[in-house]
Amino acid sequence: MTGETTFAQLGMTSDQTISGIRNGKAFSITVTSADTVGDIINALAEYDINASVRGGKIYINGNEDAYITSMSNDIKSALGITANPGNGTSYTTTTIKTYENTSATKGTLEQITITNAMTRDTKLADLGITSGEFNIWNNGVKYKALISSDETVGSFMDTLAKFGIQAAIINNGNSSTLQITGNGDAYVAKSASTTNASNVVDVLFPSANNNTTYNYSGILQSFSTVTTNSTATEDTLLSAFDTPWGGTTLKAEGKLALSIDGKNRIIQITETETFGSLIDKLDKIGVEASLIGGNFYLSGMNNVSIIAEQTTSSIINPNASIKLAFQNHIDNFLESTAAIEKTTTTVEESTLSASNYADLNTKLGTLNISDGTFSIYRNGQKATINVDSENTFDDIRSLISAKFADVDLKFEDGKLVIYSKTDGVEVKAGATTDSSNLLSITGLTMDEEGRSVSARQLFKVNENSLVTQAGLFREGNITAGDFTIGEQVINIDNNSTLSDIITQINSSEKANATAYWDSINGRLVIKSRTTGAALINIEAGKSNFTDILGFTDTQRYTDGSIKTSRMITETQNLGDNANVSINGTQITSTSNTLTSDITRIKGLTINLNGLTNGSAVNLKVEKDKESISNALNDIVESYNELMKNVDEAIAKDGALHNQTTLKIIRNQIRSMMTSSINGDNTFKNLDSIGISVSAANKSNISTSNENIINLAFDKEKFLKAFDADDKAVKELLIGKGILNAPGSTEGVFTKVENIVENALASVVGYFS
Repeated sequence: MTGETTFAQLGMTSDQTISGIRNGKAFSITVTSADTVGDIINALAEYDINASVRGGKIYINGNEDAYITSMSNDIKSALGITANPGNGTSYTTTTIKTYENTSATKGTLEQITITNAMTRDTKLADLGITSGEFNIWNNGVKYKALISSDETVGSFMDTLAKFGIQAAIINNGNSSTLQITGNGDAYVAKSASTTNASNVVDVLFPSANNNTTYNYSGILQSFSTVTTNSTATEDTLLSAFDTPWGGTTLKAEGKLALSIDGKNRIIQITETETFGSLIDKLDKIGVEASLIGGNFYLSGMNNVSIIAEQTTSSIINPNASIKLAFQNHIDNFLESTAAIEKTTTTVEESTLSASNYADLNTKLGTLNISDGTFSIYRNGQKATINVDSENTFDDIRSLISAKFADVDLKFEDGKLVIYSKTDGVEVKAGATTDSSNLLSITGLTMDEEGRSVSARQLFKVNENSLVTQAGLFREGNITAGDFTIGEQVINIDNNSTLSDIITQINSSEKANATAYWDSINGRLVIKSRTTGAALINIEAGKSNFTDILGFTDTQRYTDGSIKTSRMITETQNLGDNANVSINGTQITSTSNTLTSDITRIKGLTINLNGLTNGSAVNLKVEKDKESISNALNDIVESYNELMKNVDEAIAKDGALHNQTTLKIIRNQIRSMMTSSINGDNTFKNLDSIGISVSAANKSNISTSNENIINLAFDKEKFLKAFDADDKAVKELLIGKGILNAPGSTEGVFTKVENIVENALASVVGYFS
């Protein structure tokens, strides 16, 4: 069974009904034999009930505000559902009623039952996690966090979100995984406490390396000579072809002496003379001149000849670029002996990766490419390639060739290219059915020549690479030994991986820096934990690691000891200290965020956005009701636009018709925006502060229905609510208190933000 399966195919012959309750109002959906399973999934979604098809089985999940009260026996029979729907009385905020058919439906080969799947309500203690401390690093600052005995997965995820660490629950078959993705400046780490440390990091993230993402890296420069030729035109300066000769320069500037019908004439060639202006000067003394294909011609019809002994310009010198000379043709004329071309040599400078490019011998696992299947389309004809992370690209090349004899794989300047040797044949890579992440890792897209080319260069190095392995880096092989970051000595032996080195840096207070391997650009990135104008101290040691990675330039004696070494400071982008005068008081800060402990102005934080160049800026601190109401109106308009676009995309004829996850995301956002919050707040829902909703059309189950729950903003009602109790408005939208503290709550917009950020989260989110 799939979303395209009709109820007629499932054995249902007559119209049936599904009934339920949404926000206290009853609804009923008519199901015909011509309807597909996907139609019903979409219909339920309009009433905030999530449903999906996985492995030939349908899963229907209600909640405390929306649930099914009954469905016809014929529908239950068709879908293989044996569980009885609830009547709604047992629905609570912590219980989700789930309907699941107990056997795969019609023609499927196996059944998969999810048992004890992790949810936000799962207690950490049930996962074997002990109470106690763990650490969260954010922008180089360590925060101590606590796991309590009644902590849930959801509250743990919410804590991480406050520090910019996105977490998502991934249910895969009969297992659940909690995946986290830092924003680059934040990560979790084990507590150093020996008496009160929680094991949460070991249990949930056993392979965590405390990696961070920052924006400073060693730079390796590449220099290449580029020679260009430009042919002279009438607008070209003659001086552009001045020719270096020994210790002097042969210049066009000077006198050109000519004999015309026996009369001597002198033309002065200036420093700014062009070929066009010289032609004009010659024309005035009766000499026809022209520039054709880079050759300069003077007609000999008037018995024109050059008086060499009176000419000081180099244009008649055989060693110069122009080389004007007499030609013994039938009509006699003077011409340059070769096309006049200016040759320019420049040195191009580019920033390269520290790592060597991947090649045919590189294993896919080095690029974190997973096992699974990968699709190749040759002029639309599909071939499925079985991918193993232990395969090399040469192995994949052979597998592709076995499917299509004329399709080959190669690397060009570090980019992966899959192409056909036959002219006019297009090769496309990747399909939605692929189970390997090869396409998302490489970003293969078809170019103008019909080839599939990776979006970026691919490299031989990843965090698991042994750093002393030969052939990995552009500047040579790394030797065992040590080097220094800050005041911390980092040790390297023949078993050290990049991850080991990064962990040494990130776990050291003395290093005062954090590091990660930039797999996109193939280089190590380091950032100081201290803001302001201060260099990161990086020193070469017994290992040549910092030289190979582009941080230092070291000269050594034959025994490997250091002769001279300098830090390549131009690779470091320094910050500047902020200098501020507040009411005449001079303040210097290493941060652009001036908190009250710096300014001594209680309760006020000032964010510095730019220089004032000595002029004063007056800050008026008050509630800006107009900006808040405009922002709310923008959110309402954006919400309506989002619902419209998603509904069009998932309609029967939409490009994303079968994307159940997208429907679930939409329904989660819609539910948050239209439901009430718990607690004793003055305002229980958005309608109470002027953001109202319209009712759904119960008789229409089409996702293209434009009347489905649009929002409208009543500015006057909002301002009235804001003036009455602005604190309660804030609590409704954002929440109150410190997360997980007694009495704390999440607001409507905070909950929506969590849904959106989880959908956009790197790697684990729905969107790429």
